[in-house]
Amino acid sequence: MVQRFVEMEQYIRATLAILKKDLPIPTNDEWKLLSDLIKILQPFHQATETISGEKYMTGSLVIVMTRCLIAASDKLTTEPILETSKDVLYRLRTGLVTRFGLVERSKTFRTCTFLDPRYKLSVFSDQNEAKNTKNHIQDILVAMIAQESSQEEQLSSITASNIKTDGFRAILHEIMGQKQHKVGTPLSRAIKEIDTYLNDDLQPIFHGDKWSCPLEWWRGHKFTYPHLAKLFQKYGNIMASSVPCERIFSKTGFLLNDRRTRLTSQKVRQLTFLNVNLDENRFT
Repeated sequence: MVQRFVEMEQYIRATLAILKKDLPIPTNDEWKLLSDLIKILQPFHQATETISGEKYMTGSLVIVMTRCLIAASDKLTTEPILETSKDVLYRLRTGLVTRFGLVERSKTFRTCTFLDPRYKLSVFSDQNEAKNTKNHIQDILVAMIAQESSQEEQLSSITASNIKTDGFRAILHEIMGQKQHKVGTPLSRAIKEIDTYLNDDLQPIFHGDKWSCPLEWWRGHKFTYPHLAKLFQKYGNIMASSVPCERIFSKTGFLLNDRRTRLTSQKVRQLTFLNVNLDENRFT
């Protein structure tokens, strides 16, 4: 509303000049204040819209958007704005630091950011937290690989007993020896997978005018980084805000009203699922 008001400044001034009513006329400083507020609030508006999306991964954007907003606020402090505008900017930046200053310590959001091939560890402002994130992922992978190794050992013992009764497999096993089992410890395998992933090129953030899709990247690299891919399946669907859920609640309200009260709860769940997940352009 403020942006539209400033865009119409010329017409508002002309209209107020010819009106025969005693209306409050904005001063030049007030017009300047409105223009400053647009500059200050624009990054926050864009961040809010981005975080509230549901067609792309948003969990990894929390750390990114927090750092971008702080950087945008710092940049605005060097511009010629009114003292009142500087006070607004100071309060917003202080609120960001107070509320999100420790966001990089969140295991959920830092894991999401690490597993996003567009960012990995490059967006962390605190390198100690980036190192802690890497160690946290490493511990998870070590436990995951150790569990898989124990299952593989049990399977190998069963297979070894069958080899003795199979002449061809016994000969092949003798030729290969123990070379096929030299795969390293869970720790070395976890370190190798993480380092290879970090040394891989970052995925472009945008594809044209849209956000690029980390899901497609992981679909093509799930065999290259098998354990990280499994971890991404767990953390890749985390939402940064409750707005997508609120949209679902609103759609459910349209389905169930005073004239459709005989719908069962199961039917409402089915209709809501179809309403949310079906392609909007399926009939075009």
